[in-house]
Amino acid sequence: MATRPTDRRAREVAITPKGRRVLEQARELAMQVEVDVLGGLSGAERRQLLALLRRALSSAPPQSLWTAEEGD
Repeated sequence: MATRPTDRRAREVAITPKGRRVLEQARELAMQVEVDVLGGLSGAERRQLLALLRRALSSAPPQSLWTAEEGD
């Protein structure tokens, strides 16, 4: 986290190179899990499942944001 020279009250957050590598590894892992879990479904079935999940999520009650007090 760095201060912004034009406004001492503001903070600028930037991802580090290590953070970028971890993010890419997480994306690759998530894609592999998706392949493993949904491997038995056809393309049409996958699209249908995703459409149903999006619809269910859009009608779900709003959730509060995660806070540091909740832990990781």
